[in-house]
Amino acid sequence: MTTSPSFPRKRESMSRYWTPAFAGVTLALLAALPAFADPGTMARSSTLRAEPHFDAAEAGSVDADVAVDIVGRSGGWYQLKAPGGKTGWTRMSTVRLSESSSSTVFGKWAGLFESGRSSNTRAAATTGVRGLDEQDLANAQPNFQALDSLNQYASSSGDATHFAAQLKLQATNLPLEK
Repeated sequence: MTTSPSFPRKRESMSRYWTPAFAGVTLALLAALPAFADPGTMARSSTLRAEPHFDAAEAGSVDADVAVDIVGRSGGWYQLKAPGGKTGWTRMSTVRLSESSSSTVFGKWAGLFESGRSSNTRAAATTGVRGLDEQDLANAQPNFQALDSLNQYASSSGDATHFAAQLKLQATNLPLEK
């Protein structure tokens, strides 16, 4: 069976043009995703960090009530783009999300590609301890029964010595404060 010599050439020429075009459009769409950042406002002044952790180098600061764009997320951190071209990471608790970000189609889709789920501006990031104030602490009473129940988790001196020997730990005497 013979095939027409022009048929393979047509198919080859179509893929030669369509594959790069498809790749180009895909790359352009992916490159545009960061442009669809979620808007926010600084709830309080904050230091921007070069990376999303506390001991990262400082990258600048942003004052309270300044409008920012949230361009990334990592754990409890937002990557921000602030006025004047400042960029950096800050804790989620320092940023108030704008209601308008939930109404934009692109804001929802960008959140989907970035975190694996749709972004939700009504979510609250909880950091620290909530529910105790100075009066609660002043009126606190010890619970000796709960303290006694912790004894079940205590290790014996022999168990501690055996564990330390396995890890080649050495005893160190520390002065006690009086």
